[in-house]
Amino acid sequence: MFLTVGIGLFRYITGSLGIVHDPPPITAGTAAVSAVSIFLILHAFSSGTAALTGIEAISNGITAFKERAAATPASP
Repeated sequence: MFLTVGIGLFRYITGSLGIVHDPPPITAGTAAVSAVSIFLILHAFSSGTAALTGIEAISNGITAFKERAAATPASP
């Protein structure tokens, strides 16, 4: 990912990045797109935090799966 971004920035700075001639016009309403965009961002954030909560619960419970130390026999 960093390589792709780095190459793109390098090509932009040196002027060798391609140019889009006659791009198509934006036909979607910008107000509707911006209203939906904030909900998509919030949904992605909430999904990510829920996933992190599950990972933390699993990592905290790992100690339950460790082997128990051998018990020393009681002296008579």
